[in-house]
Amino acid sequence: MTAPADATVTWGVLLLGALLVSMGGLTLARSAATASAARRRTRAAAAVRTDLLDRLNRDEPAWDEWVATLDRTERTALEERLLAFFRRLSGGDRERLRALARELDLDERAERALRGGTRTERLRGLTWLAYLDVEVDPEELRARCGDHPTTRAAAARVLHEREHPAAAEVGTDLLLGAGEPLPVLGIDTLYQLHKLDPERLVDYAASRYGAWSESLLIQVLDVLAECDPVPSPVSLDWVADCLDASSPRIREAALRALADYGWRADVRRAANVGVLTRDPAPNVRIAAYRLLGEWEPEIAASRLADGLATDADARARLAAAEALYGAREVREDGRRGAERPAIPAGVEAWAWVVATEGGRS
Repeated sequence: MTAPADATVTWGVLLLGALLVSMGGLTLARSAATASAARRRTRAAAAVRTDLLDRLNRDEPAWDEWVATLDRTERTALEERLLAFFRRLSGGDRERLRALARELDLDERAERALRGGTRTERLRGLTWLAYLDVEVDPEELRARCGDHPTTRAAAARVLHEREHPAAAEVGTDLLLGAGEPLPVLGIDTLYQLHKLDPERLVDYAASRYGAWSESLLIQVLDVLAECDPVPSPVSLDWVADCLDASSPRIREAALRALADYGWRADVRRAANVGVLTRDPAPNVRIAAYRLLGEWEPEIAASRLADGLATDADARARLAAAEALYGAREVREDGRRGAERPAIPAGVEAWAWVVATEGGRS
């Protein structure tokens, strides 16, 4: 009875060994194929880039003849390189690249993706529509891209890149209408739409900010802080109201948004910044000290000096000293630039901070 059992075990071991060898062979073959494909893609990308640059410098690039010679790997490499060039080039070079894009059917493919693709496909199509010479309909973008923050941001970016007359109006509503936090592309697009004239953004936010989440409101305030100031008739009362928000992050963001408005008496009246130098949140006090330094360092010297002497947070004391000194960037030797004369008390304050904080470190 022992012999048949031993034979069974032996055959089982042999079969297991054969299976392991087969699996090892398949793994090696797959690895070799993957490495070969990667080398092929690398060679194709290098060759395509060289040919593309060469043809861009020709009077007649003969895009149609070139495209007809490319295999699938080379076409994929060309599309990736073309998108990179679109982002870097402008003027006549971009127009020549659009002719190449038409030979690759990228315009038609982008429109098909927008109208019937998955979210990933629509995003890819929107990326191309931002650069191709294809008519874009703002209302179609709104209808087909309103289901997700990433597609809304991409659609707004298309309108901005194409310099569409409705870019600011429709783009702002695409980005902010749903009341959801913005992706990175959305934040940058909101800034690009309003950086030179944020009046539309200010008016839009004034009637809606109360319904926004903390994250979205802070994003809008941070964008507003980077934009050029709006003229005096435009009300910023809603930003000043944010100084009373229960969230310290909102209060801090509102202070940053008002930094460039010290010249407006109505803003100075509406924003009781002095109260915020006693805010329980250190980051809010830091922002308040910095804002006072931007607006009125001479008039606010007593408040800043009080913060310097009594604030329990080391970073806040440093911010108060910098604001009192009259500049954000102070040299180690105590000298400063000539853009604003130093307040005598501030020079002494800075020396005190250097000595005190240096001794604590």
